Amino acid sequence: SLLKVRIDMPLLSNLALPENGRMFVEFENLDLTALPGYQQWIEEKSISRLQAILNSIAWVDWNQGNINEIHAQVAVEHGLIQTKVSNSAFHFDKFDANCLWKKRSTGWEMAMDKVNLKSSALSLVEDKLLLFYQSDWNSYHVYLKYFPLKILSMVKSQMSLKFFDMFPFMPKGDLRESQLNFKEGVLDYVLTQFENCSWGASDKFPGVSGLSGVLSWESRSAHFEIASQNF
Repeated sequence: SLLKVRIDMPLLSNLALPENGRMFVEFENLDLTALPGYQQWIEEKSISRLQAILNSIAWVDWNQGNINEIHAQVAVEHGLIQTKVSNSAFHFDKFDANCLWKKRSTGWEMAMDKVNLKSSALSLVEDKLLLFYQSDWNSYHVYLKYFPLKILSMVKSQMSLKFFDMFPFMPKGDLRESQLNFKEGVLDYVLTQFENCSWGASDKFPGVSGLSGVLSWESRSAHFEIASQNF
């Protein structure tokens, strides 16, 4: 593995970094398991196994000693992750994306585009994710270009979260052009297109298959439009 670092500014006389500048970092065939402190880190994160080979180039800008912006191109191969609450691991052959993190006057934003994932369980092609945090409202706004609902079952198998208590069943299907807003930790807005959604029947809910349409939901109102001819 190889690590390259280039700092684009003159160092101060004591070799300290100045308050403003840019750093270029490159990782080539970096084995995550070979990183110093790897074992301690995964134990602190309740992870039993985490393996991958990382290739990445990144630019880090800072101003007055604080990071303002990070651009990165990330490619990960031969990935494996398993948490301590799961009996199985999630494997993937390849993941790559362009990533951006940027500080804003009232929070920060994160963007990932050209997201590609190849695995036996799930594939993503040219996907996109946007995440905005607004500190004065303590709110998060999320945009997802494409979200296969099977991800919920995969995440649930690896993590024990109260979030999943709200789902009486794990739906199948796809969401597109989804927007979600969380304020003070509570979901208060959803807009999404859903395609070919289905779930099995239970004692409290009827089974559904082939359900498509649009959902617009707020805390005080909701609009539900079905485009399926049969479901």
